Amino acid sequence: MDLDKWEERFRPYLPEIEIIGEIPLTQAEHTDLEKDLAAFVRRHGLTEATRRLRERYPASFVVYLAFKAAFNDERSFWDRVADAMGVSASFHQETHHWGKTFRSIIRQYPNLRQFKNISGRQFVTPIRLHGGIPAYSLPDFFRFILLPSVEKSPYDGMEDKQALNELLEHYTTTLFVDSVVRYFFRYGGTPAQRLFTRSRRMARLARANKPLPAPSELGLRPYLVLNFENYLQNPPERGKRRQRPRIYIDPYFRLLFRVVLPPQPLTLEQASRPCQARLLDPNTNADLGEPQNVRTYRRGLDWLTEEIEWSLDEPVENIQVELYIEGEKEPVTLYTLRIIPRGDFPPILAARYEDGALRPISPALKAKTLWLIYPSDAELYIEGEARQIERMHPYAPPWDGWQAQAWDLSKARLVRLVREGSDICPPIPVTLPDEPTLLGEPLHQFSLPIDEKPLYRTLPRLRLPLRHRNMAEQELSDWELRLESRYAAFPSGEWQGCAADLPHEILEDEFAALVDLSHWLGEVPAGTYHLTLNGRGYPEMELPFRVCTQVSLDGLEPYYLPDNNGAKAVRFYVHLPKNASLSIPNNPPKRLGNRWRVDIPEEDTQTDLEIVIPSQPEDVRIPLRITIPRLQWTLILQPGEALNWHHQPISLPLPRLLQIELARFRPRLRVKLALPHEYSMQAALHLRLPDEEESLHVSDKITLSRTFQDFDLSPFLDTLRTHAKVDTLTFVLELQDDVQKRVIEHPLVYVNRDPNIKVFHLEQHPNGYLTIHWYEPEPLRYRRLRLWNLWQPWAEPAEIPIPDDAPPSDVTLEKGWWMHDLPPDISIPPSEYRMQFVIIAPYQKSSIPSVPPPEAIPVSLIRPTERLRQIKAQLVSSNEKNSREFALHIEKACIYQSLQRSQDIQQEIQWCLSHWRQANLLHLEALQRWLQRYDPETSRAFLIYMFRKESLEKLRRHSPSFIARYLENFPAARTVKPENAPLILEIAREPAVILRALRLLAQSDHEEAIEYFWKALEEHRFSESDAADVLAEESVFAQQLLRTVSHSPLRTRLIRELSRRIDIPAFMVKIGHYVLSPAGWAEITEIHQARSPAAFMPDTEHPTLRATLLHWPEQQVELNLAEGTLTILGRAGVYQCICKRFVVPGGKDGKPMWKQHKMFCHVDVTQPRPVPAVLSFPSNFVIFTNRIDNPFDTRNVSGE
Repeated sequence: MDLDKWEERFRPYLPEIEIIGEIPLTQAEHTDLEKDLAAFVRRHGLTEATRRLRERYPASFVVYLAFKAAFNDERSFWDRVADAMGVSASFHQETHHWGKTFRSIIRQYPNLRQFKNISGRQFVTPIRLHGGIPAYSLPDFFRFILLPSVEKSPYDGMEDKQALNELLEHYTTTLFVDSVVRYFFRYGGTPAQRLFTRSRRMARLARANKPLPAPSELGLRPYLVLNFENYLQNPPERGKRRQRPRIYIDPYFRLLFRVVLPPQPLTLEQASRPCQARLLDPNTNADLGEPQNVRTYRRGLDWLTEEIEWSLDEPVENIQVELYIEGEKEPVTLYTLRIIPRGDFPPILAARYEDGALRPISPALKAKTLWLIYPSDAELYIEGEARQIERMHPYAPPWDGWQAQAWDLSKARLVRLVREGSDICPPIPVTLPDEPTLLGEPLHQFSLPIDEKPLYRTLPRLRLPLRHRNMAEQELSDWELRLESRYAAFPSGEWQGCAADLPHEILEDEFAALVDLSHWLGEVPAGTYHLTLNGRGYPEMELPFRVCTQVSLDGLEPYYLPDNNGAKAVRFYVHLPKNASLSIPNNPPKRLGNRWRVDIPEEDTQTDLEIVIPSQPEDVRIPLRITIPRLQWTLILQPGEALNWHHQPISLPLPRLLQIELARFRPRLRVKLALPHEYSMQAALHLRLPDEEESLHVSDKITLSRTFQDFDLSPFLDTLRTHAKVDTLTFVLELQDDVQKRVIEHPLVYVNRDPNIKVFHLEQHPNGYLTIHWYEPEPLRYRRLRLWNLWQPWAEPAEIPIPDDAPPSDVTLEKGWWMHDLPPDISIPPSEYRMQFVIIAPYQKSSIPSVPPPEAIPVSLIRPTERLRQIKAQLVSSNEKNSREFALHIEKACIYQSLQRSQDIQQEIQWCLSHWRQANLLHLEALQRWLQRYDPETSRAFLIYMFRKESLEKLRRHSPSFIARYLENFPAARTVKPENAPLILEIAREPAVILRALRLLAQSDHEEAIEYFWKALEEHRFSESDAADVLAEESVFAQQLLRTVSHSPLRTRLIRELSRRIDIPAFMVKIGHYVLSPAGWAEITEIHQARSPAAFMPDTEHPTLRATLLHWPEQQVELNLAEGTLTILGRAGVYQCICKRFVVPGGKDGKPMWKQHKMFCHVDVTQPRPVPAVLSFPSNFVIFTNRIDNPFDTRNVSGE
């Protein structure tokens, strides 16, 4: 790039900014600018070049100097400039003084800071302050200086100046922070200190999850605040990034904003309790959407919330997303995000064209196709080549002040926003999205990354961007790489070095290099690895990945469509190496040689597998997630509505759709189908009459993406009103598959009229058959009759189809009455019922609620007293003590309840409690459910019978749905024998049940409890984190467990997890613990030569410790556990008591200490004896966690 283009890029910024450092410029780009300037000076000579720079290229000149100062220290600044330009070191002091030229250019722009009356060097200091912290270096500042200053002790409690100085000296700053940041704060004086103070206030507000004020209110420039918000939204730690809310824009629906909260990790304890998510306006605390009750689910060993989504159809400046767990005062998740830029923020938003995901505008826009949303009275000027794809304007209120345009920016350089001929914000640069990436062969196109770690079937290569072909080796030398294995892996370990030292290939056409990692990992690695990169001009990056060679999948179709009965089961195959195996929770695969068959149940849209490769000391386990590309859909009928995805047609009452206020919200039908990358499928939505091929209304065709697509239902509403008297209308999805050359149609929604049948009665015939008669002036089609038996709570609700051509009733001549003989194969015993007519279209799967809705009509087929007489006769005639007798007594209790005869109810309940062994599990569960409604106190007492050993052994033979319903009662059970917990853990799936069973097991003194607990953990029935949560409440059991099981990586990980919750000094010693040493009581202050600088495991690690003697606070000792020695630092010798647990210095300083020790421990001992400064230290030392009240008393040698 020549100077004319540099000037074209930089000059628009000068009237809009305060300091030069606001202009986005990477260190690599600055190097390019420097080369162009040096060539310019060589071509024209220093004097002429200086004149031309001042007159023709002032922006390029001041940008170069400001960033040069930022990238270099104070003393060598002019020498470095002279070397780069090829001139004498004293050039800046001559007539063409570059320092004076810099200040004269700055004075031409009143908006630029002059930095008058600033102490320091006359010219270099203002130049450095204008360099500031360049935008591309801000992430280092945020990560290693600013956020630790408000989040980590002791910095969070320090004054601003002290905190900054301490953090600048910290080793992480020296190792990881870009030198430009360190130079700015070391040489920037008062302005630099002021910037840190104001930034710290901003960080404290963000840490408290409060919306950030306008930059002018913070005293900061917009570019810094924007970059800070972008950093919080996209932190370098991938684990944090994947949990943050995501915001999407739908420009086709009045600039609808979608707020998506991804699955949030929970502990087992949290997952066992109700959870609710809220979307708020943090300025008013008003709800912006309906609070949503959140379901939780298990993925592998983790507990997660389901994904939550809200819609925002009105402009709002900030939002706050909160996730609450019942019983906890503070939210477990709280995020505050900016939506609409106001004040002195640039009034522009950018979103990915493919899915509308918001993208940052600072420090630069990516050179891709983007939606740009900006004020309707502003104009967009794009420098370079750009192509408009779409334009959405005007919008109706409240979005009439905004417009949206889609632009291809792949060849653009700069975006400017102009109103009445003037820029309204600094220009926004456009840069190519060239960042380090991993290139490898994915396992399968439907293989999903887990925790942002993609799985490759070949070892990936690292692609590094290059700036210059002729400097490739030098650039590669600037990339520092660190690769480490996580968990069990083959090979395992840690490797580091620069990219140039590894085998690599230069891609001439792509300005990139491919780095081969096989030099470290070999050709057939297996496991999880984390690659960390540090490159000049780039923030630290982490690229985690998983790899397993010789693995493949086959049998997966490009997509799966439901049939008339709903989603279908899916089968595919996984090919593994001979020694590997495949594990699937709750659904064991079948091995067929080296191939494993995987069967996925209906409606499951993804499955978690685990590849297990035998290894020592621990098997290598590689998680694998496969998405099943099923067609799914859902209705969105109001803002903030929870999304429930369907595989079968949805039944929707017509009034609910017609009553939506379009001025407030536009109803949508959302369709999702994760198509392969090579697929492009067109879709359209049709509204049709039943059994008709002609459509009443058809939507525009859209292209399905890999995420989802929305169909606006508001254009269909007039047609629906016109046909409001039709029984059922159907929304049909048309899919055009261009790859397989076929057109597919599938019904998604049935819109039904309300049958509104409120008057009916049942006629009983002598032969026991039943006929229903009902009044319906305008007969509808597709009717069904639902019945709920109130006296037999174990009976499932019944649903009976009513024929469309039902005959007129024969019991009345009045028009509008109809009748139907109920099928004899459907059992409708004499009882009291609730009944309801509904409309269910053909092929629509019916889902009957277990409890009758309030509008259901009561119908009695027999008088209660008559039914009681029948039951009494049956009990008298039968002498068998079986489940039938138990069921009759439950029915009697239900009848007595309807008659409100409380004494008789109690008599029947007592009979059931006394004869519970006669009941089958179906009746036990039904009675418990009935008792919960009508006698909660007795229901709690009855739980003891449900979870006896014989009952649980029978339960294993039942269906998963019944097991889940039965075990819902377990968390409330007061008395369950601990030895029954293993039976429950074998079949439990819900978190509350698993948690209760684990706690029961940990409370057990049964001799097999430890063995079973450990076996279940090894079999991955629950995670190490879940185990630690339970063991933290039962420390005695925990320590027995850890002493009993053998050493293994699993035991090590469990100890580390448990030590984060409670102190277990016998297994994990931490800084701050106390040790009774040969020198006396000492507090551990430092740990060296251990895996962690903060803690160590005494049974496997033997580090060196630094400690402070409590009775002699100024004296440090060093404990070398590997050699078994204790050194009194800085001393040639000391005096030691004969108990060998106390030392004092010689002379008068030691006498008061000795007197105190002697008073508590040795009345008859006269004097201590001299010993050298190095003492032996026993290997069986004892660690204490509580503060030692009396450091002179060394008699206590029993630890905690």
